[in-house]
Amino acid sequence: MNLHGKNKKKAAIFGGTFDPFHNGHLKIIDYVLENFNLDKIFLVPAGNQYMKTIPPKATPTQRFDMCKLVFHSQLIEVIDYEIKKTSPSYTFDTLEYLEKNKSEFSVSYIILGTDAYDEILLWKEAEFLLNNYKFITIQRDQKNCIKKKNNFPVVNISNISNISSSKIREKIRKKESILLDTPMEIQKYITDNNLYKDE
Repeated sequence: MNLHGKNKKKAAIFGGTFDPFHNGHLKIIDYVLENFNLDKIFLVPAGNQYMKTIPPKATPTQRFDMCKLVFHSQLIEVIDYEIKKTSPSYTFDTLEYLEKNKSEFSVSYIILGTDAYDEILLWKEAEFLLNNYKFITIQRDQKNCIKKKNNFPVVNISNISNISSSKIREKIRKKESILLDTPMEIQKYITDNNLYKDE
């Protein structure tokens, strides 16, 4: 893998279940764009998440479609690579895909939650990722404390949002408003596709 070419545009990868995508995710993206001088964030809805025992409630296509509805800026590109795979989704493989198919960009940053980062040694090619990428970790609450696993820079971001996809799904099940939690386009998609009511 050829990494971080000098003349390439700077990018980050932000993967997740996004079940559904919500305003907290938007705040993370806005913060990263404002503070890390990036030309692009690749948003990657997860496909077959081999480390999670409970599958997403919405289908891969539905989660991808919800992400696509939100963004009309060239700074954000939603990638369907993982949702099209039937085999397990590995960040290492997705980065290889981006290098081959989005070769004008150099992905320097990986954005993820502190809970995912704490399990990174279980990832495919974990040591390679730790030694070749910078990590932007999102602290969901005060209980999550980042554990630094290498000498490469790790930026821990806290107190951006307390919104979670699970809380949104619970609100929908209880027929409560999610007006402040998700973009309007996603609220309409959830209603039109009758999502999360039977969780």
